[in-house]
Amino acid sequence: MIDRALGIEGWMSPEELTFLAEQAKTHTKIAEVGSWRGRSTAALADNTPGTVVAVDTWEGSKETDFDPGFQAGGAEWLWQEFLRSKADNVQPARMASVEAARWFAGQGETFDMIFIDGAHDYESVKEDIAAWRPLLAPGGLFCGHDYWPDGEVTRAVNDTISAHAAAGSIWVEDGGINHLLPCAILVPSLNRPQRLRELVANIHDTTPEEHFILFCVSDDESKAILDELEEWYIDDSDCEDRRYVTRMNKLVK
Repeated sequence: MIDRALGIEGWMSPEELTFLAEQAKTHTKIAEVGSWRGRSTAALADNTPGTVVAVDTWEGSKETDFDPGFQAGGAEWLWQEFLRSKADNVQPARMASVEAARWFAGQGETFDMIFIDGAHDYESVKEDIAAWRPLLAPGGLFCGHDYWPDGEVTRAVNDTISAHAAAGSIWVEDGGINHLLPCAILVPSLNRPQRLRELVANIHDTTPEEHFILFCVSDDESKAILDELEEWYIDDSDCEDRRYVTRMNKLVK
């Protein structure tokens, strides 16, 4: 799923690459803003049944100019590195982010997944979000990279849209969670934890995916049941990554 991506130098962690690969499986028209040498591009392209538009100038930036290969070879070296790893279903758009967004908007194009990983300063991130968010198709997934505590990307994202961390430093716009993972929505019968276990077991056994998000009522009595459930679920399920077992603490009426 991410073997080829792991062989391309870059900063995307295996956890983040896996996340992108999983999302790509259910999206067919993906825009990636900021591709560098193509590490994350490969994770997307190798798993989508559709196409990936890779937007970059391939002229470097203040975050990437220190790269020894770029220092030695410059923009042409970087462009050739990207082309060397490019899959057939990748369409490069060699232009600045906002310029590219305007061009695609003028063509009436929309995307069902948009991944923002361009310039990382506060103003540039806000500009990228403002330029690309209108190009998201209804029900699409809007996400990005480098959502670190106290970072400029995080501040810009939080000042512009409502988002949350999803995997590593990847952020996802709130409301896109239904497109990330299948969700089991459970309203536990109070004082009946065994019944709640049975409901989760049934969903686990009849759903082809292995990752779930659990929604439960947030009163104290239900919270105690959910605590017990989470311990059972993590221990007895096939879920390999605990970040996907999440208490949302939403009141279900």
